Amino acid sequence: MSQSDVTRRSVLHIGTADNSGGAARASYRIHRGLSSGDWDSRMLVAQKVTNDEAVSVTRKNWRWKAADRIASIAQERVGLQDVWYPSMQGITSRPELQRANVVNFQNLHGRFFSIPTIGKVSRFRPAVWTLHDMWSFTGHCVYAYENEKWMTGCGDCPILHSDHLPLRYDTTAFHWRLRKKVYSKTRIHIVAPSRWMQGMASRSPLFGNFTVHLIPYGIDTLQFRPVDKQIARTSLNLPLDRQYLLFTAHAVRDNPRKGFAYLEAALAQIDRHDFPKLELLTMGELGPSDTSIAGFPVRSLGFVNDDTLLSLVHSAADVLAAPSIADNLPLTIMESMASGTPVVAFDSGGVSDLIRDGVTGLLAPATDSTALAVSLREILGNSDLRERLRRNAVATIESEFAIGHVAGRYSNLYDEVISEFNHHQ
Repeated sequence: MSQSDVTRRSVLHIGTADNSGGAARASYRIHRGLSSGDWDSRMLVAQKVTNDEAVSVTRKNWRWKAADRIASIAQERVGLQDVWYPSMQGITSRPELQRANVVNFQNLHGRFFSIPTIGKVSRFRPAVWTLHDMWSFTGHCVYAYENEKWMTGCGDCPILHSDHLPLRYDTTAFHWRLRKKVYSKTRIHIVAPSRWMQGMASRSPLFGNFTVHLIPYGIDTLQFRPVDKQIARTSLNLPLDRQYLLFTAHAVRDNPRKGFAYLEAALAQIDRHDFPKLELLTMGELGPSDTSIAGFPVRSLGFVNDDTLLSLVHSAADVLAAPSIADNLPLTIMESMASGTPVVAFDSGGVSDLIRDGVTGLLAPATDSTALAVSLREILGNSDLRERLRRNAVATIESEFAIGHVAGRYSNLYDEVISEFNHHQ
């Protein structure tokens, strides 16, 4: 260990993964931003996908993995989730936690971290929790949509099988009460990446004793920056004479929250003859039969996880369509804006923190495919509008969401939380 490692303050991020999926990628960027500054930043994750030596895994060997798997299966059979995992026993004796001055919980709903452990860790070290979705204050769901039973204790859940955390039985009231009991003995500060999430978390009766801070996700503006479209397209072997409308989701058709069905309905309202060179460019899983959508050709790039390639794809596109019906602070929109590609999106969740309608992009009312079609026609047919939105979007990302700014805000919060924790010891 170097002398600099000894003197630097240490933060440990605990989450599902280090750089796989939106929440994990957002967490990893925070980690990297802090590492390049005054912090010795570490991660403790269930799934490691990078070669980062500062990232370690929660399950130290196959025995712990097997034990957690058995516990997960047993819980699911009776309608429980994230109540108990063997690998979490003795977590406070882990060297990663022992050396940390502060802990930053990230995404925890990955069948590895038990809810009671949140309270245990928060009493051992100063703690912050970055909310990537609503799971922390609902009875199980990641996004509650129009359902507000999370305000009154859950139970009789109308979206029991939604998202990627389905329950066999309706135990949402039990999970809500478990959270309430754990949080009553927890000292923690909450970070919401968007004003929308901050408002939702502040309304939660489970978070009544917690302070909810607003700190957005950050992005490396040296990594994500405008690249000449011809260069980007040549690098990706894309024809230079097309107009590309980009859509991205892990599962293009099979994740209703991302809104591909609304995009498809909007494209059906656009005359192909008005945009003869328009193609739909997708990232994510798309069926082999999806070669045409509403008469427009489709070109699928499959899964793209490398940031360099992601930046090239966003730069290669003319417009990003982001018709999500519920989202926190979408990284896809942030990446597109930083790459100089304007965005048309639904005004849902925290999207308006990034897109100021008519200034940094175009917004349509959520679930309104006709309004989405109007905005798409406007932006695809007006190069001057695209250029103005492009310039404003890049400037906004650089001034408000650059990772250095965001890491600085986290650093200030950590210092505050550490001081408060020590005062109460």
